[in-house]
Amino acid sequence: MRTQPIAIQPGKNTAGSDEGSLLLSHSEPRSIKTDGGVGNSFGHIVSKDALSDRGALSDHYDSDDGGTNGRSPPASPRPILSQKEQEQLSADALSMKLKYYMKLKSPGDRLSAHPLNPPPHVASFAWSLPFWTGKQDKKRSSPTIVFSIWNTMVGSALLSLPWAFSQAGVGMGAGLAVVVGTMGWWTTTLIINNGWGHLDFSDVCLLALGRWAQVLALISSWFTIIAALMSYEVLFTNSIISCVESVAYFATGENITSPGDGLGFFTPQIAPIFVTASLFPLLCFKRLDFLVKIASWGVLCVIYILLFILAESGKVIAQNGLDLGEVVWFDVRFGSLGAVFTFSFFIQCIILPIMSTHKRPEKGPRDTGLAFFAGGVCYLCVGVATNLAFPQGLPQDFFSTFDYTDVPAFTARLALVFHIYTVMPLLVMMIRTQFFSAILGVERVFPGYGWTILLNIIVCSIFTLVAIFFPNPGQIVSIGGAVTGTIYTYGLPVTAHVVINLRAKNITWRGATFAICVGVLGICIVLMQFVIDAVMPQNGTTSA
Repeated sequence: MRTQPIAIQPGKNTAGSDEGSLLLSHSEPRSIKTDGGVGNSFGHIVSKDALSDRGALSDHYDSDDGGTNGRSPPASPRPILSQKEQEQLSADALSMKLKYYMKLKSPGDRLSAHPLNPPPHVASFAWSLPFWTGKQDKKRSSPTIVFSIWNTMVGSALLSLPWAFSQAGVGMGAGLAVVVGTMGWWTTTLIINNGWGHLDFSDVCLLALGRWAQVLALISSWFTIIAALMSYEVLFTNSIISCVESVAYFATGENITSPGDGLGFFTPQIAPIFVTASLFPLLCFKRLDFLVKIASWGVLCVIYILLFILAESGKVIAQNGLDLGEVVWFDVRFGSLGAVFTFSFFIQCIILPIMSTHKRPEKGPRDTGLAFFAGGVCYLCVGVATNLAFPQGLPQDFFSTFDYTDVPAFTARLALVFHIYTVMPLLVMMIRTQFFSAILGVERVFPGYGWTILLNIIVCSIFTLVAIFFPNPGQIVSIGGAVTGTIYTYGLPVTAHVVINLRAKNITWRGATFAICVGVLGICIVLMQFVIDAVMPQNGTTSA
């Protein structure tokens, strides 16, 4: 049932006031002008359901005599706050209420098997921070959950995956897809099992490991999003330049003398600035509901790009034949692919919000496994097909394989441009929301246009400069996967899982040792690229 906040007039001492005060949230006091004078906002916003469930109004009103022990019911209070202000204050009150509840728990109970699952009278299962708006999301079925996870995973690394596969070889790539995908799914289930009742894994880290782990989780999450933005910016720039060249060719019929170098002033050094400038106004909106609806159609673009890659690879194989002798099956330069796979399978930072909308949350690990399997099949098909079709090596942007005169490639680039243009503002908004909620509190996720523009300038400057001076999307994803995998995919989930369950005595030392070994193996896989690159330098463009 949806809970609506109602206003309680202060200064009226009724028989149920003591009982009602038990339900009031421990929010920060504020002065509010009411009919009864200046009152304290400490608990002025409570829910109708909470009052009716606890019987706070039963002492006032008697249905038999129509009054309250001889007294007339009080007149409806004049609205104190607007609907938006009430929802914001309710979110603030719920946040403080949950924090107060966790402090009341004894140290022995604080890290139980499900330490973040407050009882129903404190908060329902669907509460969310910092994105809670006072409205509970509609519950989703298992197929919808599986599709949502798959759609979130398959995206930024898809065009760099063929290059990473060429670094490791087809056989080694297939093996790494199975190993990294399985370990990624396992650590995701650790987050699900240890984070019930919470929608931010950084708060799980806070309770299990301390403030340092929460800060590390937040920084790692921001770095992952920024790495995705860097990769998107480079791919966006390359696609825009190629599209401009294609339009010029289709309009005039004249060939481009230097494909990929742009036309006139629109060069690879200027194009990223143009892309960022066109995106910047969208980044400053307080809410992007309209863009979320548009971005939901971006899955069609991803599916089209996926089908284009497979179709073009199949066409090349049909035309040139398949020479397995030229295919690289195993290569020692597999470190990059391990990190790219880790980045491609990354879903850990938002798996708890997705699971909170599940109709049957106990099926979460199973549905997550199905989504990982579907994503792994897509990655395997792309990596194997492209490397069988182009055994001589592949660029870090797979679209660079095709000429500007290729019409199907032109449409695929347009699909990528549309997808990225709708996704990048949402990613920047995620950074903005997480950053300001962590620094200023849940009630200040939008502190004003001044601070928002300043943060957007900093974030945009980072990925724009990278696109200008380091336009290598494959290596960007690879480095991002190394950092993400070390901290968020393997390090923190395994450590939090072991600490929580050891304190709750729900795990044996053998199980803890196994979990630690899996985490160490995953970290070694994502960091191996730096060791290999130090011993065997590569040009970062094609395989050996």
